[in-house]
Amino acid sequence: MNLNSAASPTSLQLTLENKDLQKAVDEYVAALGTPGGQDVVGCVLAINGKIVQADIYPSPWLFGKFWPKLLKSGATQAIAELKPDGTFKPATPADVANFMTAASEGAETHRKVSEEASLKVIESRGAACFSTSDSHYNWSLRESYIAK
Repeated sequence: MNLNSAASPTSLQLTLENKDLQKAVDEYVAALGTPGGQDVVGCVLAINGKIVQADIYPSPWLFGKFWPKLLKSGATQAIAELKPDGTFKPATPADVANFMTAASEGAETHRKVSEEASLKVIESRGAACFSTSDSHYNWSLRESYIAK
């Protein structure tokens, strides 16, 4: 599916406004719907069998607030990176564990973002882990694992 705009082939905004893309994203969103169970606190995005992102929140309520945007952006990325032949081995729970472990084993840096929040970044060869924490209570607000 060619999603580039004739008016500006490099415009992200025009690509995101493409009616064919919006229809395909809506189909992904409808197929995946809402996460099962009331205790879900995160999700993993795998595209063509490769894990590209994982997000963990401290509560089902907070995850639920972010889920629609995570799902829509994940669907958009999956459509953009879809392999034409469509053959790949699905990611397994062991793949997820290995991805998150590998992302957590690297050079670590800390930065105070505000009086209330701090950011920890761990960069490994193939991924990075970003953890935002409450500075006063030292509890995680979000952990995001991103493949490089």
